Amino acid sequence: MRLTFVLIFVATAFTAVGAAPLEGETNAARMARGLPPNPPAFMKRTVQARASPVYRP
Repeated sequence: MRLTFVLIFVATAFTAVGAAPLEGETNAARMARGLPPNPPAFMKRTVQARASPVYRP
């Protein structure tokens, strides 16, 4: 009985870790999973600046 709970816990933990997004993930891998491609680095800075509560151009 305990072994069943331990195995379910371990399987859930591995599933959660496997589903976590990777920071250095390629656009091909993202698109294969049905996600949009990552924006270029210069667009990420722009999006973060606009998302901040205090915007200083």
